Amino acid sequence: MKTFLVSLFSLSVLLFHTAFAQPIEQKITAFDGGAFQQFGISVSIDDMYAVVGANMDDDNGSNSGSLYIYENVVGFLTLEQKLIADDGAADDWFGWSVDIDSITAIVGANAKDVNKGAAYIFFRDPGPGWIQQQRLIPDNLEDGARLGESVSVIGDFAIVGAPLVTAN
Repeated sequence: MKTFLVSLFSLSVLLFHTAFAQPIEQKITAFDGGAFQQFGISVSIDDMYAVVGANMDDDNGSNSGSLYIYENVVGFLTLEQKLIADDGAADDWFGWSVDIDSITAIVGANAKDVNKGAAYIFFRDPGPGWIQQQRLIPDNLEDGARLGESVSVIGDFAIVGAPLVTAN
């Protein structure tokens, strides 16, 4: 996996299927959602999966965050798995930014560790489902960098934004 560091509220998500002349609308809500979990703060979709971030979800502590992965089953999204960070803690904001490409998902947690931030890579394993593969964070990242403010993944490449990194 090659990685790069770059300095650089909604309660539901609506999906519109564009393959037909008439758009098909599907409302997705978190099965366990609370009023303030910010389900839909970030979203991404590819041919097979859609991911939805909920950075204020409380499964790993207050505002720790989570990621919902939906599978595209004949044009209809069904929940496949809910993910949280292995090292998740209160006020991480895991799910602030998300992206997916085939069987690789990336999730930003821009408030982790005094707003240093982090990004997490998940792979889909046919047996156990989606598993956390890696946590991305440079050793020398300063407090307040907000790594994971934006994320993107394609193939074996990931890019993670850290807009508040100071120039050296």
